[in-house]
Amino acid sequence: MIMKRTRVIVAALALLLCCTVYTAQAKVSKKQYRAYEAALLDIIKKANVPSIQLVYVTAEDSLSFTVVNKDFYAATTLPQEDCPITDQSVYEACSISKIPLSWIAVKMIEEGALELDRPLVEYYPGLLDFFATDADKEMAKVLTPRLCMIHRTGLPNKGYKEMKFLCAPDTQYGYSGPGIYCLQRTIEYLKGETLTDIARKYIFDPLGMKNTNYQWRDGYEKLHVNGYKASSITKNKWKTNHPNAAFSMTTSAAECTAFFRAMMRHWGMSEASYDMMFAAYADPVPSDFPERGSFYRALGLCREDSEQFGTMYYHFGNNGNFKGLAMFIPQTQTSLVYFINGINPYNITDAIQQLFLGNEQPFAMVKAGKPLK
Repeated sequence: MIMKRTRVIVAALALLLCCTVYTAQAKVSKKQYRAYEAALLDIIKKANVPSIQLVYVTAEDSLSFTVVNKDFYAATTLPQEDCPITDQSVYEACSISKIPLSWIAVKMIEEGALELDRPLVEYYPGLLDFFATDADKEMAKVLTPRLCMIHRTGLPNKGYKEMKFLCAPDTQYGYSGPGIYCLQRTIEYLKGETLTDIARKYIFDPLGMKNTNYQWRDGYEKLHVNGYKASSITKNKWKTNHPNAAFSMTTSAAECTAFFRAMMRHWGMSEASYDMMFAAYADPVPSDFPERGSFYRALGLCREDSEQFGTMYYHFGNNGNFKGLAMFIPQTQTSLVYFINGINPYNITDAIQQLFLGNEQPFAMVKAGKPLK
């Protein structure tokens, strides 16, 4: 009990640190902080996105930025934000939503409630009702937690009802939100609760992530930023009655950082469980830029090896009007999390990583898109 309470206190202190914008105790000078801030503003102006919320933490420092592109808001005829954007504002986490579910699955394996390679239907026979044809139901019988978390289910990345397989499970890599959803529904069945309640008990409450949730909650009206396209706006998009681990989590860069750094420090699970979660599974996945090499799938996370930084773990998010990246590097005790509320392609990540990490070579993780000029 004392150890558990200590972990909660340490996690809460880590969250408070991540929320720091700039303090006199920061190792980075105020001048350097302002230079980072100006560079981020330049990046989002070139990308024509409304705002960026970013937290960068090293072994020695913690910097938080909330930068707003006022030119975007001045030029658009779309509705403005209901409240000012601050470091307390929340964004759609998009596909980064998948990572807490994966952590919960590994924790349940540790607890003996799941087995990594046992078919989901042996836990939840009703899962077959989500599949379209008898042939699809037959293939669904071999889906396991491992296949869902490393994206080798054979399911497409769309359609959460009447699911149809593109190929047989475990024959090739194919990123799939519905595959993650199958794991979610199995865990909900086993626990007798929704993912919202499960995640709060396992992760969000212990880590003090008070504004992170898989469903719309009271207070988001004053915290949730809008998502913008050139001619449309997404407002309160995921005001849903049922959570979806593939995309529906709402959070801030600071709270997401608290979770990713907790994982980096092996919080809440045994070393053996983290070894299982962080291992490289199956074949390497080619990046969108062949010259940048490949990465691997860990359980829920992408894993990439770098000569400069060692092994990195990360995940992108893309809900159209919202995008983000969350990553950590254990060897250097570094993490970087950002969210934007616009449609620019992922490749602003190149500029952001170069700004903070000073990487000598571009990472394989970056998605293709129109280069910034």
